[in-house]
Amino acid sequence: MSIEDFQSRDGFVVLKEAEFNNMMAFFKDYPENFAELLPIMTDNNSNYLCVYFTGYHRFQVAYLSHDEMDLTPIYPNISSLIQVINQYSECYDIEDIFKVQKAKN
Repeated sequence: MSIEDFQSRDGFVVLKEAEFNNMMAFFKDYPENFAELLPIMTDNNSNYLCVYFTGYHRFQVAYLSHDEMDLTPIYPNISSLIQVINQYSECYDIEDIFKVQKAKN
């Protein structure tokens, strides 16, 4: 599944053009951190899911939290991210998915 086919829902909202452009302007101010990333989704709480479009992590998905900056990839690609979001339909954001997954392990 591609990002174009994904149906936004609470906690997983595909960025509209204006918000994408705003985030890209922010990213350009901090190229040492964000030069390889494109924002793709938000939880509407200043947290973003981003995809690496170039470099070593190309196509991998990272979580950009407003609380802590750790851009370690969390999923190998957008398709796997969407699969997980759909699998955990009861979860309201990516951090909730992390909690549920951790509890299962």
